[in-house]
Amino acid sequence: SPAHDPSSDNTFISEYQISNPAIYGKTIQEIRKSADCQFVISRVWKNEKLIIPTSETVLENEILTEEPEIADEIVSLRDKTINFCRGCFACQKTQKCVINDDAIEICQKALEANVLVFATPIYYYEMSGQLKTMLDRLNPLYPSDYAFTDVYFLSSAAEDEEEVPERAVNGVEGWVECFERAHLAGSVFMGGVTAAGEKPEH
Repeated sequence: SPAHDPSSDNTFISEYQISNPAIYGKTIQEIRKSADCQFVISRVWKNEKLIIPTSETVLENEILTEEPEIADEIVSLRDKTINFCRGCFACQKTQKCVINDDAIEICQKALEANVLVFATPIYYYEMSGQLKTMLDRLNPLYPSDYAFTDVYFLSSAAEDEEEVPERAVNGVEGWVECFERAHLAGSVFMGGVTAAGEKPEH
């Protein structure tokens, strides 16, 4: 591992093969607290399968414990009816939006999810209008006992410059910061994409 000065603000991006038995049986959160330097485990490969761990993921001998089947669901906004937020703030008292459309069901799913992953194409250097409208309509979650702590953001665009997704990432970060128990756990951008399914390997 690279030498680390505790007083330094340097950030290292490294790849490791985990072989230290002292970390087995501990969560990533526990390992990070006991480490001399701050680090993030953003992804783990096991048996040729990519795993995106949370802070509660337990590291075991070899790499990770076999985890129980994780229930996940992909919700596409393409065919959903999602109207604009009215800014009435009634949901802050009732935890339910007054507008009766598809956003109510999606909001309930987000409430119960342990991890949220938002994905969008980048239009004019920002997230899609559909996603922005949906984020606004998730306002009933703010006073609720939401389950999620880790939020991930995936984006793609025809342009492949590094700065292309910055405004969209900032927008999601602003939404996440409204939820005290949540944090943006990771962001992945794929440039050079001009059509759906163009890069199936990703």
